[in-house]
Amino acid sequence: MFRIFAAVLFTIFSCYAAGQDTVNMKDSQGRKQGFWRKADSAGHVVYDGHFKDGIPAGIFHYYYPDGKLKTLSVVTNRGKLAMTTSYFPNGRKMAAGRYLNEKKDSTWQTFWKLFNPVKRKLCLHGFPGHPLSSIPGPLSQMELQSGLRKE
Repeated sequence: MFRIFAAVLFTIFSCYAAGQDTVNMKDSQGRKQGFWRKADSAGHVVYDGHFKDGIPAGIFHYYYPDGKLKTLSVVTNRGKLAMTTSYFPNGRKMAAGRYLNEKKDSTWQTFWKLFNPVKRKLCLHGFPGHPLSSIPGPLSQMELQSGLRKE
């Protein structure tokens, strides 16, 4: 069973790696095409993912400077919708939800560094006056970084 699993995993990885031979390509109109990887001035990878006609498409990974996964987004609907999960540097889940037109939309969950979800926020993109849009917001960035919550 392990050999079959290893063979399947190797095949998938080989196909994935073979499809990334060309990195950071643009078409004749200057639009990003295919697999892209962006690095900062120190050479640390900031993100990698695929583009189609200059629009993000598929899975995007965003990284902390030390190379650990910071955010995973699955982008669909010609770049308009992204299901996103963010992680603390320790690898635990920080937040999960969706973006619509690059703005938070629907229900978002926020997490502590050590525990399960602590808050949910309903984001109603395009409905700022809606009564449900006043539901308390997610944890502040300082609270997320420190893992502490004010009572």
